[in-house]
Amino acid sequence: MPTELEERMNNINIEEAIQKLNILNTEYPNNIEQQDFMNRIETLLDDKSPQTKHRYICLHGQGGAGKSVVMSKVSTLVRSKGLLGLDCAQTNLVANSFENCLTAHTLLGYPVIEDGDGNDSEEKPDCRPSIERMELLSNAVLINWDEFFSAAVDHWEAAVRLLKNNTNLIWCFYGDSRQIAP
Repeated sequence: MPTELEERMNNINIEEAIQKLNILNTEYPNNIEQQDFMNRIETLLDDKSPQTKHRYICLHGQGGAGKSVVMSKVSTLVRSKGLLGLDCAQTNLVANSFENCLTAHTLLGYPVIEDGDGNDSEEKPDCRPSIERMELLSNAVLINWDEFFSAAVDHWEAAVRLLKNNTNLIWCFYGDSRQIAP
């Protein structure tokens, strides 16, 4: 039985991804800001020099600005280069609107801590993915994270600590900081 990494890598079809990216670009042309974002991502993906730390890029905009389409394009661009990218969203509702997208909690293995559960510790939470999931995360070149501004800071910091040894990782964040709950 193939591992999660083997399964994901075996499902990358470069020609199909190129074709899908062309269709997405035809059906949903980029505006200037979106094209700049895509150009920056492509530059980061094409940079084969050894990295010493993660690279971060964020697409911020209000609902309806096209962030989800750009996230789909970035995922497809990564696959068109034969690389492993992973997609997550803060909620299951949004995760289900993308192909092969998981909730950030499921992808990264961070704990669910409910208010009033007696866990008032000052200790920072840690992500605890399975060994197989860790192998997948360690081989990703890019992680797309939709609704990023809704993520708890502790969870984001835990994810960065978890993947600190994957120095080639590119984090792509999407969201609207105005949609943060009070």
